[in-house]
Amino acid sequence: MPRTNSAKPTPEPSGVFADKPRTRGRPRRSATDAAITRAVLDLLAEVGYQRLSYDMVAQRTGATRPTIYLRGANKVLLVLGALIEGYGIDPTPDTGSLAGDLLELQRSQIRFWNDPVIAGLFPGLLADISAEPELASSWWHGFVAPRRASTSRALGRARARGELTGEIDAEWICDLLTGPLICRAFLGGYRRLPEELAEETTRFVMSRLAAD
Repeated sequence: MPRTNSAKPTPEPSGVFADKPRTRGRPRRSATDAAITRAVLDLLAEVGYQRLSYDMVAQRTGATRPTIYLRGANKVLLVLGALIEGYGIDPTPDTGSLAGDLLELQRSQIRFWNDPVIAGLFPGLLADISAEPELASSWWHGFVAPRRASTSRALGRARARGELTGEIDAEWICDLLTGPLICRAFLGGYRRLPEELAEETTRFVMSRLAAD
C-alpha cells in the first residue's frame, strides 16, 4: 500500500495509495484531500509528529489552513484521517483459512510498525491522546477498533468454516496478536520488527485456539 513535492520521498505503505477509478463530483476537492493525506504522511516520516504543523502541510500542498482544518480540527484528528486514508481499517484478508488470514494480518502489521511514518508518529501521538479523553476516544473508535473488528470477522469466518468451535474471546486474540509487536517496537527505542515474528505470533495464537 508520485509524491507532490520535491523533497526526497519516503517509502509508501504497501497497498495504501492504489489508484482508484475517478468518480464525478468534486474532483478538485478529492485531489486536495489526497494531497493533504500524502503531505501529512510524508511529513510524519520527515520531521515526526511533534514538529508536524498545519503550516507545513499548507506549504507542502498549497492548500489553505481552513481547508486543512476541515480534514482535522486538531493535529490528532488530522493525523487520524491521514492514517485511515493511508493505511485503511481492514487489514485482515480472507485467504480461505484462519492460519492464512492471521499470518497475512501479522505481516501487514509488521510492515505498519516498521514504516518510517509510524516510527515518527507514536511517541508524540500517544502523549497527546493520553491527555485528552475525547481524542483518545476518537483514536480508538476511528482507527484501532475497526482494525480489531477486521480480525474478529476473520475469526467469524473461521467459525463458519468449522475451523473453530466453542467460545472465543476475539478481544483477547487481538491482544495476543498485536501485543508482542507493540512491545518489541517500543521497548528499546522503537526497534525494527523482524519479518519472522509474523509466523511466530501466528503459530502461538493458533496453538492457543487449538488448546481452547
